[in-house]
Formats: sequence, C-alpha cells, structure tokens
Amino acid sequence: REETQRKEVPPCLEKLVTQGKFINQDVCQRCWDGGELYVCLRCPVSMHHWCLTEAQAPRGGNMWHCPHHRCAICDRNGAAAGGIVFRCQMCEIAYCEDHLTPEARSKIVYRCKRFENLNYNMSKSALYMLCSDSCEKYYNASDEGSDVNKAVRAMLADNV
Repeated sequence: REETQRKEVPPCLEKLVTQGKFINQDVCQRCWDGGELYVCLRCPVSMHHWCLTEAQAPRGGNMWHCPHHRCAICDRNGAAAGGIVFRCQMCEIAYCEDHLTPEARSKIVYRCKRFENLNYNMSKSALYMLCSDSCEKYYNASDEGSDVNKAVRAMLADNV
C-alpha cells in the first residue's frame, strides 16, 4: 500500500479536529487503500476523492463529512431520519431506518471495533450493520472488521 497522506487541516479547524480525540483511518472506507485521503470531521472515516460520488465530494472549504452521516437513498441525516443512521462497517454505505434493506437489517452488528480502537465514542444516532454478503465476508475475515490488513487480503483474494 502507498503511504497515507491526509488533506491538510486549516489552522482555524485544528482545535476542532484535535478536540474530537479520535483518529481517522489511514485507509479509504470504500477501496481500503491508503494514499491521499479526505478525513471526516465527525468520525474516523477517510476516503479518496476518486471514491466519492459528486454529491459526496467536499464542496469548498475543508469541512467534509463522510457518507456515513446521511442515508444513501434519501440523503437524510440522523436527526431528519428519526434519530438514527445505520452505517456499514466495511464500506461507505449508510441507510436511514426507512431505507434499511432486509439484508442489512438481518446483519446489524451494533458496534464498530475498528472505530473504537481509533478512540471513537459511538454516536447515539448511529448503529453499524453489514450492507451486503461481500461486506459480511470481509468483516468475518478481518476479526469483526478490526484488522484492516486481513480485510485487504480478503478483498485482494477476491479480485485475483
């Protein structure tokens, strides 16, 4: 993997970022590779600009919030969606309760050990799930999502 470079945080936001006390991942939440990453100011998610859709990309300035904070279908955040967004542990997908698929509903895992290891205090407005069979496979191959290297090896094995 290439060495991770994070987008520089402007001095006016440095205090905000350091007060969060969590550490952002050094891999992209979508492709699981390192490199130059945007880091979410609300949670440990990091992503490459090329792994974001146009709607997910930062819009001016450096205040970026990752796709885990809005439903992938209706774009509502937790407050607008009845208080909760279900975030996939292994990819960038998130759903409000109205759009949570039956498959994802059957794979709710409640917590994210990888994020807890990055000192992230779990939000009351989020639960974690596995949105697909592929995400469940990588979750199981990576000690419940906590071992990034094992997840990457499983993904690479599938792409051979």
